[in-house]
Amino acid sequence: MKLTWCCGYPLETGVRILAWTDIFVEIFGMAANIESLVTNIMRLNRTHGNSEYKYHRSDNMDSEFTQTQAIIAIVLVSAAILIHFVELLLVNLLMTGANEKNSEKCNRWNIVTTILTVLDGALFIGHLVLEFDIWLVVFMVFNVIYKSYSVGAVNAYRKEMETYGNIDGIQVERVINSENTQQ
Repeated sequence: MKLTWCCGYPLETGVRILAWTDIFVEIFGMAANIESLVTNIMRLNRTHGNSEYKYHRSDNMDSEFTQTQAIIAIVLVSAAILIHFVELLLVNLLMTGANEKNSEKCNRWNIVTTILTVLDGALFIGHLVLEFDIWLVVFMVFNVIYKSYSVGAVNAYRKEMETYGNIDGIQVERVINSENTQQ
């Protein structure tokens, strides 16, 4: 019997740790994007409706934003806030799936999170094209990597449940110990 580990723990515990981590990641992502939204709304207000008006970014970079770029940034950041909010709601589905050992709920979480991660990647490309705030781009790279790892871990947990049935962490350790003594 092959069992996989996540975060140094059996998959069930690792998936719960990922769910709790998700709460903090999504709250931070929403806060960072809300701050960026406010900044871009202020940039848009500075243009006073003049699409030719340019202003320098506040992070001392040489690039300038036009009114159109500020509007595009507002749309991208608003979409990112919505994605983080939906992912925050999905944490409940993942927690319930892990606690109930329900592979169907974990599978639904996997599918929706995969779609949202792909959309987040598309937003990342949009931010790169706009030469957006570097710290937000760094967070987006971290988030896409983290979500990819999470999806893989939850998928492994789901497959483990479907293959070996409902086993908890204590039984997992017993199975591993018995396999080690047989070899």
